[in-house]
Amino acid sequence: MRVLEGRLDKVLVAGLAGGFIAISVWWAQTDDRVPNGDNAKHTLHAFSYLDQFQLGHWLFGILHWTHYPPLVHVVGALGAWVGGTTGDAVVITENVVFVPLLALGCYGAGTVAFGRLAGVLAVVFVLAAPMIISLFHVFMLDGPGAAVAAVSVWFLLASRRFQSLPWTLAAACAAAAGMYVKATFIFFVAGLALALLARGGWRAWRHAVVGGGLFLLLAQPWYFAHLQDLRGLTTGAIQAQPALWYGSVPYPDRWSLENLTWYWWSLVNTQLYLPLVAFFLVGTVYLAVKWLRDRHTDSYVPELIVGALFAYLAISVLSLDDPRYILPGIVYVALLGTGWIASLPQTAKIFAVGVLGTVFLVNTLLVNYVRGEVTSRIALPGTKPSPIGERSFTVFSNRGYIEGHPQPGGVAPLFVDLLRRAREDGARRVVFQPESLNNDGYSLDALAVFARYAGLEVPGFDWRALAPNDIYVFRIARTQANRPACLNSLDTTGIYMVKGQPKAGKPIYCPPTAR
Repeated sequence: MRVLEGRLDKVLVAGLAGGFIAISVWWAQTDDRVPNGDNAKHTLHAFSYLDQFQLGHWLFGILHWTHYPPLVHVVGALGAWVGGTTGDAVVITENVVFVPLLALGCYGAGTVAFGRLAGVLAVVFVLAAPMIISLFHVFMLDGPGAAVAAVSVWFLLASRRFQSLPWTLAAACAAAAGMYVKATFIFFVAGLALALLARGGWRAWRHAVVGGGLFLLLAQPWYFAHLQDLRGLTTGAIQAQPALWYGSVPYPDRWSLENLTWYWWSLVNTQLYLPLVAFFLVGTVYLAVKWLRDRHTDSYVPELIVGALFAYLAISVLSLDDPRYILPGIVYVALLGTGWIASLPQTAKIFAVGVLGTVFLVNTLLVNYVRGEVTSRIALPGTKPSPIGERSFTVFSNRGYIEGHPQPGGVAPLFVDLLRRAREDGARRVVFQPESLNNDGYSLDALAVFARYAGLEVPGFDWRALAPNDIYVFRIARTQANRPACLNSLDTTGIYMVKGQPKAGKPIYCPPTAR
């Protein structure tokens, strides 16, 4: 305990973050699967930003509409500028920038609220979360959103209910940065800020007003520039008609119990798994009862509970649910799930720390390394076979969300090599057939990323834009072709090409192998 609470606590936090990043780097360089659609989409956005930055268009992120605020894409673009236009470069940059912020934010917030031991344990908790582990294997917005939320919560707590103007201004800057990650970021700081105001922050109302003004000043440029686009997006997000979920099953009605518990089951079965949920539940009850007994005015327990509850209810109102959407709220879960340990008797404290450390090791090993299907789940009567496993409790699993262990030997490097050889043979553009290459593990966004790796331009789906030396790529069953495929897929299909525009009778073309 002395190591966790003494001078080495910051060294331990740095080591945890560094080890996490090292595993992510290894994972990115080992995995050969085709990127999933969202991962590829955000990678393409980062490459688009890079193109514009290299042309000197530094305000492209503010002025251009991509449905998403620009911060994470800007970070990815800068990483690609340094490391090259590869998926590894953007994923590694995302880890190098945002994992330290996530660890620092949780450590700082835990230290302010419960002491240095709780700060270290909050870092262990958040880096043990299976969804955090998985999402930093890919280039997406939710992991960075959790990192900026953690820093924002730290700064808000450190402001001592807005008594400290410097910390209040820092919190405003951090929260504004979060608004450049995702528009829903406000859900994860608004409840905490309001609770801080209600529990004494109103006495420092001038500081709160200045901080709020700075937040609006910094956050508004992108939102003001895209006000009309955002109106349509907001209308769609809160529409009354539920969208389809999996198969033909719709999302639950907004005000139904099923919807209000949707993210609970997601928490248990995709984001944390049962052991970390147990830490969270025990900690929340323990800290709430303890506060109700002594009512210490310097306790931040009420604010943390309100912040977590506000975020949960706000994100539940959206008509489209996704386990990732609530991830920025994990800072509250980590703080409430570990803050109580610091006040336990020494023997109980050592036991709790040991259990948490074991969960950290098990989740890290399972999600990053273990192959095959390794899942332990407690199923209750009425369990539904849905993506969030309603009415069941996942104890441990190596599935990850959205990616588990790396898959070497996939088609990704072979596909990139195929396109690169076509470019060396004279191709400058490529069009991918949408009917055959946007399903069964392939996505058009992922293939556009591969084309970028190979130095080929993708003019949308318009094959009429292809010159005679350009290529048209499609996928069919290998038994349908009269010659071997240019690349065998992992199933019974193959990747084929023709040169120029795809017209009847054109021979199959496969670029020559490298000399």
